[in-house]
Amino acid sequence: MLALLYFSFDFPTKMTWNLFYQFYACFCANCVGIIYGITIGWASPSIPLLQSENSPLLSGPITEEDGSWINSIMCIGGLVGTLFFGWMGDYFGRKWSLYLVALPSMASYLLIAIALDVHYLYVARFLAGFGGGGVFVLVPLFVTEIAEDSIRGTLGACLILIVNFGVLVGLAICGYLDFFVAPLIPISILLVFLILFQFLPETPQYLLMRRRKIDAEASFRFYRGYRKSTEEMAEKYVKEFTALQKIYDISSVNSDDQKLSMKDFTPKSTKLALLISFTLVILACFCGTFTLINYAADIFNDAGSSFSPNIAAIIVGAIQVFGSCGSYVLVDRAGRRILLMGSALGTGIFHSIMAVYVYLSSIGYNLEGYEWIPVVALSAVMLISAIGVVALPYPIIAELMPTKLRGLIVSIAAAISWIISFTLVKYFSYCIQLIGLHACIGFFAACCFFEVLFVAIVLPETKGKNYEEIVNLLSK
Repeated sequence: MLALLYFSFDFPTKMTWNLFYQFYACFCANCVGIIYGITIGWASPSIPLLQSENSPLLSGPITEEDGSWINSIMCIGGLVGTLFFGWMGDYFGRKWSLYLVALPSMASYLLIAIALDVHYLYVARFLAGFGGGGVFVLVPLFVTEIAEDSIRGTLGACLILIVNFGVLVGLAICGYLDFFVAPLIPISILLVFLILFQFLPETPQYLLMRRRKIDAEASFRFYRGYRKSTEEMAEKYVKEFTALQKIYDISSVNSDDQKLSMKDFTPKSTKLALLISFTLVILACFCGTFTLINYAADIFNDAGSSFSPNIAAIIVGAIQVFGSCGSYVLVDRAGRRILLMGSALGTGIFHSIMAVYVYLSSIGYNLEGYEWIPVVALSAVMLISAIGVVALPYPIIAELMPTKLRGLIVSIAAAISWIISFTLVKYFSYCIQLIGLHACIGFFAACCFFEVLFVAIVLPETKGKNYEEIVNLLSK
């Protein structure tokens, strides 16, 4: 993965230590993202198995209602985890809060490995979601606060690539390994995370916010490749750290300034940042990728595809990973606006194609020879949405919001995302029965087309800009 990150940006002829530690820290932090991705991918092959006569549970096959709750209860855990880890990240720091995310995630897979009935799986999925809530709050904060401006977008988009890679791993191992053996893979990854991540320092921005200037400078030097305190930093890094200190104005900060108040939300730039942040997160949910990946096997089966449902789902997962790779290559070159608009437009078009196919199939139209269309269309949706619509909302939130509000707003945005995701996953099957799969996918397409207009009108370009420059753009 480090090699992929390296080639996704216009680096010098060789990787410098100034960049290496930022990439290394990003890799370590995103190990928990792999686990969340595996958790998402787990559902598509596992739930049909649990509902079959070959169910591995001693209690026997689960019902369709049980399967619906197994899918959706993760979102309830995610909502609780978002609020808990958002609070924890602000009071105990980004590093150790993120470190503790591994504990509920590990507990969830241990429960799956010893599951006797569906209640074990309910608790396991709740804990998995609880840890996932921490991932989406803390990883963007941690990465944004250690990265320099020139590679902030690339490192920020890393989370979605890693999550999508985890989805692919989850689809593969849960589809082809024994139900009780598959959990050993994510448990092993979590052990690697617990070993590597403990040696990284807290983010310099959080330390500055807590008025720990000496520790903040040491952390900043570490993430810029200056391990020895006697080494003189390059002039651009001296200016960068000086600018950070100016933002936090350490010498004049008092305890009252550290408390949130309504005046923190009154600047025009903050209001616009809030509008953009919440809108992008809501539209990312309604682009449909999270919902469709949970029901990928069923969708291909209902659409009449000749592909094996699990094989089709793995194909979709692999293509989604390639889409996330595209986000790396382009995010700090093309910019955020172009990626979001192009991604939303392409996702909407292929949603529309799939909706038409499913509708024609549902009314009995002869589609023999065209069974590949739902696979290609859904694969394109996953590919193109991963480039921008899904990959960029949280990195953009972290760029737009002031540090004092960043943790709170990311937490609220993630909480909104979990609530919407729960509703979609829990009731998606009922919506299919009520209005048809084609209408559901058509709704996702309409949301994508709306996002094109919203980004074109409202979102400023933040590529390569520091926070002061971004505030000026939002204030115009």
